[in-house]
Amino acid sequence: MNKITTLPPIGKADHDIVYIEIDIWLRRVRETPRKLYKYNQANWTNIKLDLETTYKTLMENHNKSVDELWNTFKVNLITSVENNVPHKMITYKHRLPWVTDKLRRLINKKNKAYRKRKENPNKFKDLKKTVQKELRNAYWNYIEKMICDLPLNDPDQFETSKAKPKNLYTYIKSRRTENTGISPLKNDGILVTDTTEKANILNHQFQSVFTHETDTDIPNKGTSPHPKMSQITINNSGILKLLASINPHKASGPDKINGRVLKELKEHVAPILTFIFTKSLNTGETPKDWKQANIAPAYKKGDKYKAINYRPISLTCICCKLMEHIITSNIMTHLEQHNILYNLQHGFRKSRSCETQLIDFIQELSTTNDKNIQTDLIIMDFAKAFDKVPHQRLLYKLDFYGIEQNTLNWIKSFLTDRTQTVVINGTQSISVPVTSGVPQGTVLGPILFLIYINDFPEYLTYSKLRLFADDSIIYKDIHEQDDCDKLQHDLDAAAKWESDWLMAFHPDKCTKLTISHKKQKYTHHYILHNHILESVDHAKYLGITLQSDLKWNTHYDNIISNANKTLGFLKRNLQTSNTEIKSRAYQALIRPKLEYSCTVWDPHTSQYKQKIEMTQRRSARYVYNNYHNTSSVTNMINTLHWPTLAERRLKTRLIMFYKIVHCLVAIPSDILIPTDTRTRQHHTQTYRHIRANKETYKWSFFPHTVIQWNLLPNAIVTSPTVDSFREQLTPAVLCNIMQ
Repeated sequence: MNKITTLPPIGKADHDIVYIEIDIWLRRVRETPRKLYKYNQANWTNIKLDLETTYKTLMENHNKSVDELWNTFKVNLITSVENNVPHKMITYKHRLPWVTDKLRRLINKKNKAYRKRKENPNKFKDLKKTVQKELRNAYWNYIEKMICDLPLNDPDQFETSKAKPKNLYTYIKSRRTENTGISPLKNDGILVTDTTEKANILNHQFQSVFTHETDTDIPNKGTSPHPKMSQITINNSGILKLLASINPHKASGPDKINGRVLKELKEHVAPILTFIFTKSLNTGETPKDWKQANIAPAYKKGDKYKAINYRPISLTCICCKLMEHIITSNIMTHLEQHNILYNLQHGFRKSRSCETQLIDFIQELSTTNDKNIQTDLIIMDFAKAFDKVPHQRLLYKLDFYGIEQNTLNWIKSFLTDRTQTVVINGTQSISVPVTSGVPQGTVLGPILFLIYINDFPEYLTYSKLRLFADDSIIYKDIHEQDDCDKLQHDLDAAAKWESDWLMAFHPDKCTKLTISHKKQKYTHHYILHNHILESVDHAKYLGITLQSDLKWNTHYDNIISNANKTLGFLKRNLQTSNTEIKSRAYQALIRPKLEYSCTVWDPHTSQYKQKIEMTQRRSARYVYNNYHNTSSVTNMINTLHWPTLAERRLKTRLIMFYKIVHCLVAIPSDILIPTDTRTRQHHTQTYRHIRANKETYKWSFFPHTVIQWNLLPNAIVTSPTVDSFREQLTPAVLCNIMQ
């Protein structure tokens, strides 16, 4: 039960209305009828001949518009596929596939016994138990064979079968509660269940957050100091590589052109796309199909009946994504070569990730805290950041950062007159115009957002800003009370940036976290939009839980709890599977939860080391379905060839240290000072130990890992590549370091 309350009586009634909201189990989504193409039986020769004819037609009509050329290619390709690829309609069958004819006869027998149960109750009870047992066994046998992709009538392969990863993950996904699809949605207090109405409600919600701007009030950034980007050259070989890299299993976009078809016909498609892409870039025109997006609503969190708790994921044309790849790679090369992007922005960039941001950030906080200096963090929360980016301001910034004119014109066309349609189970909403935002789910969207947010740090005078896409933290060391005022000044400046560039923060979701071990801390009520920010003692950032004392107990408890819940899910849904399937499920679904960004929080206390290891030990018992007290879990883990989680964390930290030393990731290594002496006990890349006053700094990444790095043999630390370094970190080497 979600909610129970009373409402005023209706009319002259004496009694209040009792209003109750309850959660109910929804039926799982049934597949709608769809067309299945048998590509293995396709006449590819005929399609290739048709494409050769299409290419000649395009060359003869090269003066036509990009949209006309694209439509000629699209229509001819789709028509040829329809004529040369056998297909059939697939509809959902209501018969349960694991219920065999033998089982149906047994069920009928039980039903007859039910009708005569007064005469012979024991017969009915016995048959009922038998049917339940046989149904259970048949169901789990079916699941096992489906996951392993075995013939349903081949019992001999059951015990030795191995899991097919795709089948396993598809089954796991189907069992999760979110697979119930889009729940009924509330609209003006009424619960809507009709699929078309739900699609329209969601599309209206997604459209409601768009930004409206005028061309006249764009802030002036002055003369650009940045050089112009080189013109983009499109060639056949580059297009061929992109076509070869297509995932053939990805869904097609609004144009209905399948990835399998493009990849299979890459040699014949490449010259056509090279011609269309080149003309599109030179003229600054994009086909109408490329401006359409089918929106898949993705549930975030909160009440499922509220449309605001869903976010849009755009499904666009595959060929358009290939063009976006070309544009994106050239823009990113320009930005990186000229150091245009903000250095502390780690989102969507080469050699940067959540992990690199966290290591660098936590190292900075730990170093400051070790000097007994307080740091105040303001964890900012954008409201619909990607959807609110105003197009005219974005184009202005692209020009300011040196994007060349043809590319700028192409992006302008790409963003202009866009439309979106929400699709739920094959049912479409009405199409609505997209007036702002960088489309989520596109290739170009992330880099456009990075460019748009790039000048945010320039508004701050006293503080630093950490960015991972739109995840942002404003922070400052607090030496005296005046420093709090300076941080407030920069918080006001952030509001100014927000106002100038038509973005929006959620003041009620922005929080303040003070990092300090001091008993007497400097306190300040930080304000954003006349709203006093909530002060918290721990907060989530990029998937980890930061505590005010820089300890990780809350994070440990969270990941252990989350992993145990997932283990319970596997126990319920993979009860009778063999050890191979269960082991793969553990490694794919549970272990990553226990290891995400472990370079940052690797525990040093035996208490939490053991707690985390216990989750793996419980998983080993689950894999073997052996819960006897006398059974050795260590033997089970050894048989499964699972290293201890502590060993895996050490290996991960050493690999990251290698990457930092060799400048393979964007983490500064200036804290590492080579030792002056060389001995037989120390290799040639030994670094000085880093002194620490506090435990939190002592066990942070650099002070902790440098000691273990120095213990490695010289042959390992001098490995020429990351892969060779990883291979040489054998269990024996790691165990020797851990002793």
